[in-house]
Amino acid sequence: MAQIKISALGTGTPKGTDLTPATDTTDTTQAASGTTKKYVRSDEFNYVMGALGYATKSACRVASTAALTVVYANGAAGVGATLTNAGAMAALTLDGVAVAVSDRVLIWNQASPLQNGIYTVTTVGSGAVNWVLTRATDYDQAAEIAQGQILLVNQGTLYTGKAFQQVAPAPFTMGTSDIVFELFNTAQSVFNWNTITAASAQMTVNNGYFPNNVGVVTLTLPTTSIVGDEIAVSGQGAGGWLIAQGAGQQIQIGSSASSLGAGGSVASVNRYDSLRLVCMTASTLWTTTGAPQSAGLTIV
Repeated sequence: MAQIKISALGTGTPKGTDLTPATDTTDTTQAASGTTKKYVRSDEFNYVMGALGYATKSACRVASTAALTVVYANGAAGVGATLTNAGAMAALTLDGVAVAVSDRVLIWNQASPLQNGIYTVTTVGSGAVNWVLTRATDYDQAAEIAQGQILLVNQGTLYTGKAFQQVAPAPFTMGTSDIVFELFNTAQSVFNWNTITAASAQMTVNNGYFPNNVGVVTLTLPTTSIVGDEIAVSGQGAGGWLIAQGAGQQIQIGSSASSLGAGGSVASVNRYDSLRLVCMTASTLWTTTGAPQSAGLTIV
């Protein structure tokens, strides 16, 4: 997958809602051609990504930074699906931004990945009213979701100007299939593969592993990771492999989850079985982006 690195001179952090050129302060409508009017940077980004062959979605104002405590209702097969606050009542803030009604937001950290997606703010919430998010009308049906789609996030403390990519493969069933977004950037595009012939190894983020031993190879989850980091295992040796966990860690595979903490693990005795995981919660929760090639996983 091609990656782009754009370097900019000057000060400040560009936002997707910025306009270019910035010299015309009177006309904020977008021009059909020419440069006498301003252009929204998120639209310029989508134009460039589209020219490179990527499918894009309209930008979101902000993105979530952690799993939200919610009740999910799937609507009519996704249409009208909602996330309703099930935690302490308060106005909703995402990534340091107090959202407003009709804001478009990316929810991508949910413990149940089927809840992830693009939403609009229906109710902001307060100390007496729960906030409510409704699936965006361009992202509430299976036909509107595809592997490889890219969108820009305009604002936020962590994710201003960051692009995300939906990496889960089709087919999709709303309310059943996982929707998995990852950060799309050059820092995470470097992915190295390592052959492991020893009986065990400590994994590090954004690396793949070929366990190759006559006995089982134990690979331990990275001790430190951020949301969007990935690891992958692709078996070579006859002994198979086992992914071990540290304190507070867990692996979610579809509707099944390993036991929380150092006693949990995921293993395969099938020689060529592969599994790819993405970090959903920093340093703790991992979930699948690439399903195993067999049904022979042992989840403890």
